[in-house]
Amino acid sequence: MIPTSFFGQLIKLGQLLISSPIYFGLFVIFVLLFCFLFLNVKRDNVVVKICISVLFLTLMIFAILGYHKSIFLGIDYLMGQLVLNLYFPSLAIYVIVLGFSYLVFVYTIFSKRFSLVIKRINVAFFTIIQFLFSVFLLLVITKKIDVSSRIMMYQSTDMTIVLQISMILFIFWLLTLLIAHYVQLIRKHFFHHS
Repeated sequence: MIPTSFFGQLIKLGQLLISSPIYFGLFVIFVLLFCFLFLNVKRDNVVVKICISVLFLTLMIFAILGYHKSIFLGIDYLMGQLVLNLYFPSLAIYVIVLGFSYLVFVYTIFSKRFSLVIKRINVAFFTIIQFLFSVFLLLVITKKIDVSSRIMMYQSTDMTIVLQISMILFIFWLLTLLIAHYVQLIRKHFFHHS
């Protein structure tokens, strides 16, 4: 693959779109949908919203029916990669998870929308994940682990344990927040209105 600039990639995409009537027709459909949505986004017209939703759903069903084998293979590959990257994260995935944990922590601590219980849950999980990150850094320094290579990272049993526990705790933290959010919504909508 020859590396090209973003402008060069746009030209290649344009050439692809005009190379076949199917690509060009699909492009025209989405341009018309975009224009229709763009012009009607501020209007409170339920019929327009329903029609657009049905149209997008129809396009999605058409794609699934026409290309279901490829889609299922892609989903299978995606799920395999997701599990692999969650249980055996690379350094990039681990850093993204840490950055996301900072954002979640800061947002919930300073937001007035969250209860004291949620804030305490966030403090507990965030502190443990940051502790494990500190252990991760100490292992990198003391054992001279090359973190640019996933193979080198997982040759150390201690590193594997720290990374896997960090990821399991992060996923459990997100699930806890999601469940707490839905419990709050249920309480708000069903118990406060009665």
